Amino acid sequence: RALSHNDLLEHVRLSSNLVTMGEDAFLNDGKLSSIVIPGSLKDICSDTFLNCHSLETVTIEEGVEHIGHRAFGACGMTQLQLPSTISSIGSYAFTGCSSLESINLPDGIETIEEYTFNACESLKRIEIPDSVRKIETRAFAGCESLDHLVLPQSVEEFSTEAFLDTPEMCLVVLNPDCLYSIYR
Repeated sequence: RALSHNDLLEHVRLSSNLVTMGEDAFLNDGKLSSIVIPGSLKDICSDTFLNCHSLETVTIEEGVEHIGHRAFGACGMTQLQLPSTISSIGSYAFTGCSSLESINLPDGIETIEEYTFNACESLKRIEIPDSVRKIETRAFAGCESLDHLVLPQSVEEFSTEAFLDTPEMCLVVLNPDCLYSIYR
């Protein structure tokens, strides 16, 4: 928490020797606008950049493997390019990133956890990789700008509530044996 609630830092490039960083490291940092995360850091912990509303430019280098629970919740970025080494993204990881328009999901991710992209109101484009098997509840809820999404044949299970409040979305499911739950 050494840098959380800080209003002095704007641009940060973390050392390529960094191997660990605790939870909440930049929590509620009011002025942080750009950061480079080195591949030596395998895990971006929970709440690391939560509520960094000014954080617009995030560079995550190859080598990072996991993005934790709420790690980038309510940040201000418009796009994000994830490295191919990312194999898991925690629940709520990008929830409330209302300016996020596009993000790539690398092949290797098997589950899109609950609320991962919840309330990403500007999200227009996302490609679901063939490695994804399951999409959990409200994963894309409130993504008002998402108008088209193709679920690859690899998706075996999803919650229809995963797409709650996406009024204009056309959902294409390529796996005829896909299981889904409808919540009413």
